[in-house]
Amino acid sequence: TVRSNEVMYELVRSVKRAGYKTGIISSNPRERMESLNKHLGLDEMFDVIAHSAHVGSMKDERPIFKYALSSVDASAGESIFIDNHEGNLVVPKEMGFQTYFHDQEKNDVAALQSFLQKQGVL
Repeated sequence: TVRSNEVMYELVRSVKRAGYKTGIISSNPRERMESLNKHLGLDEMFDVIAHSAHVGSMKDERPIFKYALSSVDASAGESIFIDNHEGNLVVPKEMGFQTYFHDQEKNDVAALQSFLQKQGVL
C-alpha cells in the first residue's frame, strides 16, 4: 500500500519551484520504488532517483551519494541529505552534506521546512 504524504510532497515541489534540484537516495526494493513512482509520480517530483539496486551501493557507502551528486551536477557542500534513519546520515555528513533527521512517525514537516529556511533554501 502506498501512503500519501501530500504535505511533504508539496514541500518538495516548493523546493523545486525555488530553483533547487531534488532527489531520492533509496535502498527500498526495486518493486517498491516502481510502485511509488507509478502512484506518486516521483519522476516528476525529483530530478534524480538513486536506487541502491541500480547503483550497486547502499546508504552506508559513498558511491550512491556520488552518483546522485553527479546526476544533478552538485557538490556535497551545497547539498542537504534528509533521512528517516539517523544511521544513514553518517556517510553524507562525512562527505560534507548538511544532514537532517526526519522522524517519519512524527512527520513534522513544519520543522523540516524551518530547517530548510535556515539553510536558505526557502
